[in-house]
Amino acid sequence: MIISTTHSIENRPITTYHGLVFSEVVMGSNFMRDIIVRFTDFFGGRSGQIEWKLNQAREIALKDIREKAQKAGGNAIVGVQVLSGGGRMISVSIQGTAVTVDAAK
Repeated sequence: MIISTTHSIENRPITTYHGLVFSEVVMGSNFMRDIIVRFTDFFGGRSGQIEWKLNQAREIALKDIREKAQKAGGNAIVGVQVLSGGGRMISVSIQGTAVTVDAAK
Protein backbone atom coordinates (compact mmCIF):
# COMPACT_ATOMS: atom_id res chain seq x y z
CA MET A 1 0.00 0.00 0.00
CA ILE A 2 1.26 3.44 -0.95
CA ILE A 3 1.12 6.04 1.82
CA SER A 4 1.89 9.61 0.80
CA THR A 5 1.82 13.06 2.37
CA THR A 6 1.02 14.53 -1.06
CA HIS A 7 -2.51 14.67 -2.49
CA SER A 8 -1.61 12.65 -5.57
CA ILE A 9 0.80 9.89 -6.60
CA GLU A 10 2.90 10.51 -9.69
CA ASN A 11 1.87 8.37 -12.70
CA ARG A 12 -0.90 6.71 -10.65
CA PRO A 13 -4.21 8.51 -11.21
CA ILE A 14 -6.76 8.33 -8.41
CA THR A 15 -9.90 6.55 -9.61
CA THR A 16 -11.94 6.41 -6.39
CA TYR A 17 -11.99 8.31 -3.11
CA HIS A 18 -13.06 6.17 -0.14
CA GLY A 19 -12.95 8.81 2.58
CA LEU A 20 -10.94 9.79 5.61
CA VAL A 21 -8.99 7.19 7.57
CA PHE A 22 -7.43 8.03 10.89
CA SER A 23 -5.85 6.51 13.97
CA GLU A 24 -4.99 7.85 17.40
CA VAL A 25 -2.62 5.98 19.67
CA VAL A 26 -2.00 7.07 23.26
CA MET A 27 0.52 5.13 25.32
CA GLY A 28 1.41 5.66 28.94
CA SER A 29 4.95 6.12 30.18
CA ASN A 30 6.02 3.98 33.12
CA PHE A 31 7.39 5.41 36.36
CA MET A 32 11.08 4.66 35.65
CA ARG A 33 10.89 6.08 32.13
CA ASP A 34 9.31 9.24 33.57
CA ILE A 35 12.26 9.68 35.95
CA ILE A 36 14.79 9.20 33.12
CA VAL A 37 12.92 11.75 30.99
CA ARG A 38 13.01 14.28 33.82
CA PHE A 39 16.80 13.93 34.07
CA THR A 40 17.11 14.32 30.31
CA ASP A 41 14.91 17.44 30.43
CA PHE A 42 17.05 18.90 33.21
CA PHE A 43 20.49 18.10 31.75
CA GLY A 44 19.57 18.30 28.07
CA GLY A 45 20.00 15.78 25.28
CA ARG A 46 17.84 13.28 23.48
CA SER A 47 15.61 10.81 25.25
CA GLY A 48 16.04 7.44 23.55
CA GLN A 49 13.23 5.99 25.66
CA ILE A 50 10.67 8.54 24.48
CA GLU A 51 11.88 8.31 20.87
CA TRP A 52 11.48 4.53 20.98
CA LYS A 53 7.97 4.81 22.44
CA LEU A 54 6.97 7.44 19.84
CA ASN A 55 8.21 5.21 17.00
CA GLN A 56 6.28 2.28 18.44
CA ALA A 57 3.08 4.36 18.64
CA ARG A 58 3.62 5.66 15.08
CA GLU A 59 4.02 2.12 13.70
CA ILE A 60 0.82 1.01 15.45
CA ALA A 61 -1.08 4.01 14.01
CA LEU A 62 0.28 3.40 10.48
CA LYS A 63 -0.73 -0.27 10.63
CA ASP A 64 -4.19 0.80 11.79
CA ILE A 65 -4.81 3.28 8.93
CA ARG A 66 -3.51 0.73 6.37
CA GLU A 67 -6.09 -1.78 7.62
CA LYS A 68 -8.85 0.85 7.60
CA ALA A 69 -7.98 1.95 4.05
CA GLN A 70 -8.00 -1.66 2.80
CA LYS A 71 -11.31 -2.31 4.55
CA ALA A 72 -12.75 0.77 2.80
CA GLY A 73 -11.58 -0.62 -0.56
CA GLY A 74 -8.50 1.54 -1.09
CA ASN A 75 -5.02 0.58 -2.20
CA ALA A 76 -3.34 3.86 -1.19
CA ILE A 77 -3.60 6.71 1.31
CA VAL A 78 -2.90 10.30 0.28
CA GLY A 79 -2.70 13.60 2.16
CA VAL A 80 -1.30 11.92 5.27
CA GLN A 81 -0.68 14.13 8.30
CA VAL A 82 1.05 12.97 11.48
CA LEU A 83 0.90 14.70 14.85
CA SER A 84 2.85 13.33 17.80
CA GLY A 85 3.92 14.29 21.28
CA GLY A 86 5.89 12.89 24.17
CA GLY A 87 6.09 13.29 27.89
CA ARG A 88 4.13 11.35 30.46
CA MET A 89 1.68 10.23 27.78
CA ILE A 90 2.94 9.39 24.28
CA SER A 91 0.43 10.29 21.57
CA VAL A 92 0.36 9.88 17.80
CA SER A 93 -2.48 10.92 15.50
CA ILE A 94 -2.39 10.03 11.80
CA GLN A 95 -5.00 10.87 9.18
CA GLY A 96 -5.30 10.71 5.42
CA THR A 97 -7.67 9.88 2.58
CA ALA A 98 -8.11 6.29 1.43
CA VAL A 99 -8.10 6.09 -2.37
CA THR A 100 -7.85 3.62 -5.22
CA VAL A 101 -5.10 4.35 -7.72
CA ASP A 102 -4.41 2.77 -11.10
CA ALA A 103 -1.59 0.25 -11.38
CA ALA A 104 1.90 1.61 -12.13
CA LYS A 105 2.67 2.06 -15.80
